[in-house]
Amino acid sequence: MILDARPAAYRSGRYNRQPMVNAPSSAAPWDASLALGDHESALAAWAAQFAGREGDFEAGCARAEIEERGGDARVVHDGLSAKGHYLRAADAARDAMACASGADAAAQIGRCQKAYTRAFRKYQSISNQGRIDDLTGLEPHPASTALRAHIQALRQERRTEHGARRQRLAALLDVPPDSPADAAELDAAMAESAYARASGMGGDSMASYALGDRWFAAGQALAAQWPASARRALVWSTWFFRRYHANWSAHLPASRWEPDGLEGVEAADTLRASLSDRPDPAEPPTWAREILAGRLPRSLPAAEIGEPRDFAALFELLLAAAPQLGPGDRRWT
Repeated sequence: MILDARPAAYRSGRYNRQPMVNAPSSAAPWDASLALGDHESALAAWAAQFAGREGDFEAGCARAEIEERGGDARVVHDGLSAKGHYLRAADAARDAMACASGADAAAQIGRCQKAYTRAFRKYQSISNQGRIDDLTGLEPHPASTALRAHIQALRQERRTEHGARRQRLAALLDVPPDSPADAAELDAAMAESAYARASGMGGDSMASYALGDRWFAAGQALAAQWPASARRALVWSTWFFRRYHANWSAHLPASRWEPDGLEGVEAADTLRASLSDRPDPAEPPTWAREILAGRLPRSLPAAEIGEPRDFAALFELLLAAAPQLGPGDRRWT
């Protein structure tokens, strides 16, 4: 693992607050090439400047800068290629840390730490398919103006597109559609929701069945006091039971000894139909609204958990989607 190979002084965190020194010069010989997106020429300029001393500290820092800025230029068009650049940048910064020496060793390591952290976070922010999953971790190199502008554009786009999708999903969950086209839209929207992705959409058929059952239990627990929230929970129950039934049907006759899931669908639909169209008497806790809308909350302050007897079933579903999290955690994924 890259992290394990870092110097012990860096791993201990002793240099986390050291100032950055010897910042990369804006007049470096590879600047012009990087500005044009010419990574190969930038590497050639690096090789010419550090010929015979490629293992020096400054050579490693320069190589890390070139790779990181190369990734920043590529991510606008090709996230997968940028991911490779960021990994090489992190490697180069790590190797440079091992070369730190002299009176400025602590400051040198602090400088590399910043470069390593920035590059490695960007590597983690991009999926193995090249999709940008985390804009927060995509911090540009100080000289990467193109990426900075691209991030702003992506944020604006996601605010618009994601906001519209969330509103549409919420509307479909509140009034499950009758038309086949709208029903297909609801199914696709639920499959793309953060909750469905985090739970692996059930992972396997029996996990889907278990999630259908647990959402049904949540609906039952909410029905008396929170009818609108209960109706949404029961839509999720039906969805998971239907996914289980599709898998069960695809594996007949071997699956004939297992329940077909339709009993769960009927129970959830029946309970939902029995609930009035009354709204909830008050807004449920923010985290409960989020999970019912297919999202995972980013924070869960203890004061906002709500009455445990009302929301315990939903809280279990939240932890099932993100089992590494616990009550009171403020860092949710």
